[in-house]
Amino acid sequence: MSLGENNSNGMQEEVADDSDD
Repeated sequence: MSLGENNSNGMQEEVADDSDD
């Protein structure tokens, strides 16, 4: 759930980390 919500915002640490990974 967190990843989905964060991905939508595209401005969360989790998303940035995931993108980097």
